[in-house]
Amino acid sequence: MTSQLGPSGLPKESGYTTGFAMMAGGLVLAALAGLLIPARRAGQTAGQPEHVGMAAVPAGTVATGDID
Repeated sequence: MTSQLGPSGLPKESGYTTGFAMMAGGLVLAALAGLLIPARRAGQTAGQPEHVGMAAVPAGTVATGDID
């Protein structure tokens, strides 16, 4: 967190201040990136498949109902 020690052997306060400022800058960048995500308007769907239960089944693995 800090790279410099004071005369007492404890980290200097400036290191914590620098770390806090960098984290605050990262938070601002993350918030700005979040604002770039397009919002879904009322009435729009997410494009769900017609049969949601079958969406996770890989092609060619659907059973026909015959159990041998």
